[in-house]
Amino acid sequence: MWGPPGGRPPPPPPPGPAGAPPPRGGPAPPPPPRGSSSLAYESDIVLVLADKADIVAREHLVYDLTRMDRYREWVVVSVEKNRHGNDNVVLEFEKDFAHGRFHPEGRPVEERLIEERVFRE
Repeated sequence: MWGPPGGRPPPPPPPGPAGAPPPRGGPAPPPPPRGSSSLAYESDIVLVLADKADIVAREHLVYDLTRMDRYREWVVVSVEKNRHGNDNVVLEFEKDFAHGRFHPEGRPVEERLIEERVFRE
């Protein structure tokens, strides 16, 4: 007879957690998703990019329309934070899309932006 020494077959492996059958040599299945709690979190920092021409207050354009062409060459980066530290950091960077980049020398925005204006109806 063929078989293990002693004539008895080996004992079956113990069942997995919660009575699940043991894996059969393949990769372990992924764990089940935890539901919406795994997606609900608050980010520590958010970077918001916007064209300067779209968010500058209208008062800067009323008397000098050539400024609009200059504003189209800039992008405004707003840093919104959810933790301690400096908040409402607003910087502007010049576009250089011909080379696929922004100029690394940014500066604080001097003009007033639309979000800073209070509208009353």
